[in-house]
Amino acid sequence: MATHIRAPYPSRISPIGLTDFSTQHRQELKKRVEEAREAYRSDKQDQENCENYLRSNNDFEYDAKWQKGLVPKPLVQSGQYNKSDTFFTDFEKHYPESFILSKTEFSYIIGNEASYDTRQYTAESGQDKTATAGMSYLHLLTIPRNKVYNVVQLTDTKIIEEMIEHFRSFWKDPTAIDKVNNRIELAIQQRAEEVIEHLNKDPDTFPERKKAWDVVMEDVERYRKECAEKLHKLNVGKDGIVFRFHAGTDASIPHLNMHVLASPAEFRKYSTPDHDHKAIPAEMVMEVIESENVLRH
Repeated sequence: MATHIRAPYPSRISPIGLTDFSTQHRQELKKRVEEAREAYRSDKQDQENCENYLRSNNDFEYDAKWQKGLVPKPLVQSGQYNKSDTFFTDFEKHYPESFILSKTEFSYIIGNEASYDTRQYTAESGQDKTATAGMSYLHLLTIPRNKVYNVVQLTDTKIIEEMIEHFRSFWKDPTAIDKVNNRIELAIQQRAEEVIEHLNKDPDTFPERKKAWDVVMEDVERYRKECAEKLHKLNVGKDGIVFRFHAGTDASIPHLNMHVLASPAEFRKYSTPDHDHKAIPAEMVMEVIESENVLRH
C-alpha cells in the first residue's frame, strides 16, 4: 500500500504584515478602488441590478455576475431565502446567536466560518482550497444589518465609520477576546471534522492518512494556542487590528462586509496571502469617497 504521510504542512514564503503590504502597494490599492467605483458608475446594468437588490426585488432577473453572490436557487426554492437575498441578508434570522459576536442597531460582528490555517485546506484533505482559508489568525467580518451594497456604490462614509466604531467598542469588552478565540477554535474543529470525513471515504488509506493528518493538527493546535495568547496584547491600529474591504467584483457577496484582521506577520504564518492585493484599507476607501465628494461640490 502506498504511503500518504507527508510533511506536517506545506512550505510557503514568509508572511508579510497587512499594514506593510498596504504601505508598499498603496498606489495600486488606491487605484483599485478608484477604478472599481468608476466601473460601477459606467455600468448601467450593474446599477440596475444593485437598485433591484437594494429594493429586495424578487421578481427581477439578476445577471450571472450578481447571481453568483446571491443565495443559490435551491435554497430560494426551499423557502429559506428570497431570490434577492445573500447569506448576509437578515443574518440574525438565519443563523444561531452563537454566530454573532456583537451587534448594534446598525451592524453585526460575525466569526469567519473558514479556518485561518491553509494546512487544513491542502489537496491532501480533498480538493486544494487553500485560498478559502482566512487571511490571518484573526479574520472576522462586520456587516450592516440592512442591505447595503459594496463600497463602489457608497456616497458617504457613515456606515464604514459605524462598523469601525462598533468593532472598537467591542474590542474594549473584557469578554471580546475569549469570544473571538473560541469562535476561531470552533472553525478549526469543524474543518478538521470535514477533512476526517473526506479521508474516511477511502478505508484502505485512511489509517496512514489519518496519522499524517494528526501530525498536521498537532502543529495547527500549537500555533492556535500561541496566537490566542498573543491576541490579548493586540489593539486596533495599523500595527494591530486593521480593517479591509474588497471593491466591486473583488467581493464574492454583494452585501457590504468589512474584514477585520490581525495585521502582524506573526498572525499570518499559515494564512492565505492570495487576497492581499485586493484588500483595501478602510481609511483608503473613505479617503476616495470623501475626495470624490469634494470634487463634486
